[in-house]
Amino acid sequence: MIEGNNVGYVADGHTNDGQITALFHRFFKERQFNDDVTQFALAPKPNHDQIKKLLKNGVKSIDLGVTSFAASVEQLSSAGSEAAWLAPLRVVGDAFKNALGKDRTAEEREAASEIEASIHLGYDGRSANHLIPIILGQLAEGVEKNSTDFKIVTKDDAVITHDKLIIKTEVSIDGDDVASDPHSAFSALRGALKNWKVAGVFDQ
Repeated sequence: MIEGNNVGYVADGHTNDGQITALFHRFFKERQFNDDVTQFALAPKPNHDQIKKLLKNGVKSIDLGVTSFAASVEQLSSAGSEAAWLAPLRVVGDAFKNALGKDRTAEEREAASEIEASIHLGYDGRSANHLIPIILGQLAEGVEKNSTDFKIVTKDDAVITHDKLIIKTEVSIDGDDVASDPHSAFSALRGALKNWKVAGVFDQ
């Protein structure tokens, strides 16, 4: 389904960028389009305004590499040092600074550089406090702007990394063991595209 420069498709199973590109080229050939004007490659396109809209709906979790975590805490602290909710993050940041400080020997610093670690920020959902995903969303905004090693999962299950924005919607489609009903598939696709527009996924 094509609306303007937005394309929606139904994928059965896993679909990667290479497969999508190949499908488009096959479509272009069947329509007898000239190869010279239909060559393209899919490339990540950061759009901070779109991501900001998605984060405003709330965030489930943020995963950060240790280096990105330290940089994010410093950046956020300098932007709003009085923010009380940054306090626990500062404690974790200070712990890392102390553990990997300058008083370590050269051998210890070399060994520490080989440690692979990440920070997971999230909540288990048992609390009814509606502010937790909003506060995580505010933190995620700073992370998205100032870090490169991160993975953010929004309340709506969108996945945001440094070079990719993955939006997923699970839909139920009528059909049998042999084939899906095309009317049901495209109806579900229209609904998903409409919801994504409202969420701010597409260029306005």
